[in-house]
Amino acid sequence: MPCIYYEKPLQASGILHLNGENAHYLANVLRFKQGSRFDVVDNTGLRYVASVISIDSTKVTAQYQQLNVQERESFIELILCQALLKGSKMDMVVQKATELGIWGILPLITERSVPQYTRKVERWKKIAIEALRQSGRSRVPYIEEAQELPSFLSEMKTGGAHGIIFYEKYGSSINDIFLTGKDIKRLFIVVGPEGGFCEKEVELARQAGFHVVSLGGRILRAETAAISVTAILQYLYGDINF
Repeated sequence: MPCIYYEKPLQASGILHLNGENAHYLANVLRFKQGSRFDVVDNTGLRYVASVISIDSTKVTAQYQQLNVQERESFIELILCQALLKGSKMDMVVQKATELGIWGILPLITERSVPQYTRKVERWKKIAIEALRQSGRSRVPYIEEAQELPSFLSEMKTGGAHGIIFYEKYGSSINDIFLTGKDIKRLFIVVGPEGGFCEKEVELARQAGFHVVSLGGRILRAETAAISVTAILQYLYGDINF
């Protein structure tokens, strides 16, 4: 069933008034009519089923009630700390990481990141909401403004966070590091830009308590690495299973 995201908390049941992008999506994209049904996820992560009462191209009124649904969020809070990427690559990482259940995304400015950063957090949030719609998740990952890698690592060092940084030149395997790490509830995963991390950045991460991890002998594109490690960690410690 189609799903929309509502940015405020809802009561257990009631009347829902939608406009803007949500109304456009239901009326013009899906071409809903009176009686059409859809799911709604509010900003607390609760899910509802709604039925259209009236609809036009700018406004939708619907009756809704809360659903008792199976939990669709992962057991582990994965925070993707992604060095800024060029062009639409960052958009793709946000989209796919959201589908895979990422809890939050922290863009990072590194030595080899794109030279200029145009603030795109609102755009990325919209992409994440669209990915929530597609994947059936119950919450949208938080996305923060970009920050410098050394500043981020300094915060992590004082906070005692669990984290790993992926480096193409050397590192341990994920299994070697986390064989006894099943009790970890939140994990920060740091992935580099197109040109990779420089060695001093990896050393800063190691000093901050991050494990240095390699994905093997092949060199992956930055966006491929981000999507791959999210999937791998969700399989090992989250809710992806076979």
